[in-house]
Amino acid sequence: MKIILTTQTENDIDEFIQKIATEITGEGFIATDEQLTWSDLTASSQTAMLQNTVIFQGKIVALNQLISAESMTDSFPLADLLQEKELTIGKESVPSACIGYNEKYDIDRTFNHNIFIIQDILNDKRGIRFAEILANNEQEFKQLCQQNPKENVHWLVEEISSELVWQQSQGDLKELRTYIDTQKSHSYTKSELDKLLQQAKQQKVMIIADKAGMGKTTVLTHLSKRIKQKPRPLFGSN
Repeated sequence: MKIILTTQTENDIDEFIQKIATEITGEGFIATDEQLTWSDLTASSQTAMLQNTVIFQGKIVALNQLISAESMTDSFPLADLLQEKELTIGKESVPSACIGYNEKYDIDRTFNHNIFIIQDILNDKRGIRFAEILANNEQEFKQLCQQNPKENVHWLVEEISSELVWQQSQGDLKELRTYIDTQKSHSYTKSELDKLLQQAKQQKVMIIADKAGMGKTTVLTHLSKRIKQKPRPLFGSN
């Protein structure tokens, strides 16, 4: 008969179990130190775990409203989820003027996303004045990244209007930035914030930049509240 007993190593029960097991089984007792990670769980178990609630910036929400199973990492406190401990993610945002945010003074803003690339980049690529690697679609981009792990690779999409739009890059963006069309941008008004948040899902980093005092802190606080109000996961596997 094989008997398997499990406990956490930092628990006093661990030492007690090892003592009793050694006395009873003698040399037949084997102790192993293994750590359960998120990837060890079955798909159904992952789904069940994501139904647990957490405190996100002072508000109780289901974990699956913040993150998907595909984007979970093994660095997440899985043991705390298994024991249904209270998890707190982020500090509660207090609407106070002293931290740069007062909801009464919030005004509608338009976000300009500068991702248009001037056509000169294609001519410079053919003329070897732009030596970095360009991809036309996601599959080609992934393949080129694998083949050239130390090179700068950029994925550009040509829209119906024949305009080039940046999608994703591997490596340094310094050279590519010189080809950004500062006269064009994707604009998102207040009614289109959901589109902006969906766009944020596709990228690991999105920077909101402007001059001092223009309301960056107010915008980020407003967006964080908007995210908490959404009934579906906002952060995907990308």
